[in-house]
Order: sequence, then structure tokens, then C-alpha cells
Amino acid sequence: MLIVKDPVLLLKIYFLSCLFLFISYFTNAYHLAQIFTQKMFRPFFSFKEANFDRLSFYLNFVLSHWPFYLKDKFCLVKSLILYCFLKPKKENAHWIMGVTRDEHGRWNGHAWVEANGLPFLEDKSIAQFEKIRVRE
Repeated sequence: MLIVKDPVLLLKIYFLSCLFLFISYFTNAYHLAQIFTQKMFRPFFSFKEANFDRLSFYLNFVLSHWPFYLKDKFCLVKSLILYCFLKPKKENAHWIMGVTRDEHGRWNGHAWVEANGLPFLEDKSIAQFEKIRVRE
């Protein structure tokens, strides 16, 4: 059972994940970042306390309930939501996309957020990815 201490934050994350997923079918990831980092959206991403543990927990909870066929967009949506919440708080938050090739020569992509030059709430190793797009 999920105990929700901050229902507004949970609803914001749910709304954003649905919105990002919907819009991602019509545009690319970089334009998504440009759209949602505009000044008009900043009040939506503000929250009273910088409780990043709660933000991370709710974000993982919402995204873990996505259907299996949407799992390939998990890192994109997660990184964009984190970036949108972090950017107003931290001047040095960067949204990054990277690519690498697997053992069969196929391209793999990943998106993540770095704060203070370190990956923020990232589970997997990103050392293998070559950064191709950075949004500051």
C-alpha cells in the first residue's frame, strides 16, 4: 500500500509522465526539454521543500506501472521530469542524452540528469554512453 505524504507532487508527476509520453509521439526529446523548461511552466514545477527522495520514489512508482511496451521511454520521461524539477532549484542541472553500441552493433540510447557534474538518481552506469545532446 502506498502512503502518500505529498499528493500534489504525486499528481504532478503522474500528469507530467502522461503528458511527456503523449507529446513524445509528436516531437523529439530535445524539443520536449525546450517546451517544458520555458518560464511559463516554472510555477508548475516548484515545490516547497527539496525532498528529492520523495520525488524519486513517486517518479519510480508512477513509471513502474507503465505497460511493458512503453518501458523504452522510461529513461526519457524520468530524466525530463527530474530536469524540470531540478532546474529551478539547481543552476548546474543538465539534461543529457547519450548513445552507445551493443555487442551486435545496434545503437542504444539513454537519457539522464546530472547535477554538480554527477548523475542524479541514476541506477545504471552511464560511462559507456557518449554524450550527444546536453541541455543546460
